[in-house]
Amino acid sequence: MDIIDGDYYLYQPLLGEDVVVQDGLSFSTAYINEAKRILRGIRSISKNISYIKCPKNYDVDAVQESRYLDFELNDWIIGAVSVDRRDKISRIMLINIAHHEEGVVLNAKGEALASFFRGFRIKEAEDDEIHDGETFLNSLGFKEEEYFIDVSYDDDEAPIIEIERPHFEAVSKKKIINLGGKEAVVIPDDEEDDEDLNIEVERPSFVASNSKKPRNLGSSFLDNKQARFERKQAYQSAEEEEDTEVSKPIEVELPSFKASSGKKPPNLGSSNQFHKHLRKKNKAVYVANEEKADTPKAPELTKIEKPSFEPNKKVRSIHVPTEEAGKSMVVEPLEPIKPVVREKSEPVVKVMTNNWVSTNVFKLKPKVINGERVCINASMFEAEGKFIKSAEDSVLKLKSINVARACAFAPTVLDETDERLSRFSSFNPSDWKVLAVTIDKDEDVIYTMLDYLKETGFVTVISFKHNEPHVVLISTNGAAIDDRALPYFSYEDIRRLVYGK
Repeated sequence: MDIIDGDYYLYQPLLGEDVVVQDGLSFSTAYINEAKRILRGIRSISKNISYIKCPKNYDVDAVQESRYLDFELNDWIIGAVSVDRRDKISRIMLINIAHHEEGVVLNAKGEALASFFRGFRIKEAEDDEIHDGETFLNSLGFKEEEYFIDVSYDDDEAPIIEIERPHFEAVSKKKIINLGGKEAVVIPDDEEDDEDLNIEVERPSFVASNSKKPRNLGSSFLDNKQARFERKQAYQSAEEEEDTEVSKPIEVELPSFKASSGKKPPNLGSSNQFHKHLRKKNKAVYVANEEKADTPKAPELTKIEKPSFEPNKKVRSIHVPTEEAGKSMVVEPLEPIKPVVREKSEPVVKVMTNNWVSTNVFKLKPKVINGERVCINASMFEAEGKFIKSAEDSVLKLKSINVARACAFAPTVLDETDERLSRFSSFNPSDWKVLAVTIDKDEDVIYTMLDYLKETGFVTVISFKHNEPHVVLISTNGAAIDDRALPYFSYEDIRRLVYGK
């Protein structure tokens, strides 16, 4: 297991192994199906103790990490498998179906042995030549051109990764078989659209089951009228019978009253006499209770003298004129207390629509398919120093830069009131250093990556694609360069190239 140039991963047979590629033959299909059976039981990929990453300094972003935490077999291509001497699968190489330069090598337990993010090489046998990853995928029927990846950081839209899936192509040129089905009604072209379509349906004729003459049921209206008349006659006759009957008295048996006492009840008379009787009775009961009751007197309450109030603060002296002066007492008014007005925190930068997004790491990745490339402000790009000089001249003219409505932040979005955003509202070109630029196919500078000299790791990317430059990235943990035509450069690698440290 070797690594070429620090970027490309080499997949080759180890000692006692044979590499079987997915070429569609019956011999390899059996091993590929066995590999699929193993992978279907995997939900997340864990890293083996001997795990390696290629390139070693590559910054894995959150999207790439999620492919391991939430593993889906449909997102990967089984490029090749390794078989040991016991004819058992020992390793499986997976290639991402949307990003052919990314992949992972797993063991039979589903643990990651290696991950590559910048492409791979493959060697099928010990005495075989090394094949390029793109050539290898083309031989399997996967073309790199079919997967177009577009990463946009314009100010009018949020960073979106669009993947164009391969279009459908018929494998066979044979005529499609007519599978049958019901025939459709064909309307001739010469018929007018507004003409009704008459469909004649043959209905069965009525045949009587009996030769007898049907009974005359009469009219429903007459039958209902006759029934109402009969009910009215019956009701009137019932009322006449009730009137002729002699009403009998109703007898109710009441319970007899029994007195509980043999004394004569008092003559209560009117209401005044009744109230007088109650007052006389209550007074007699009250006097009897007073004589019998020998209750002790309630104890006297002890008065506790409260301490006088003494304020902690010094009381303001009040000037009181004497009566000899012939003036009335005047108290100077206290000064009114001014309410504390808290100033509202205003954003440091003005943003029309806040659609800011965040990512854990940022990699300046040009659209190679559109002819874009990256130039670094280092001696190795001395021949292309004119692009760096053009970017520096453009930055010197800036006094204030607007933050894009779809600006990306790494690792977290800054608040609009953050003081660090004032570095763009009051832009000072002498505080920044051009690290790299992105040029298009017309060799015009479209992106410039700047490093803040007073804070290590504070990086911004300015877009010059429109008439007014604007900030499309603000990072507090640096940025990397991921141009497939160049080696992978981390933030530390870029600083060593630019500053010579």
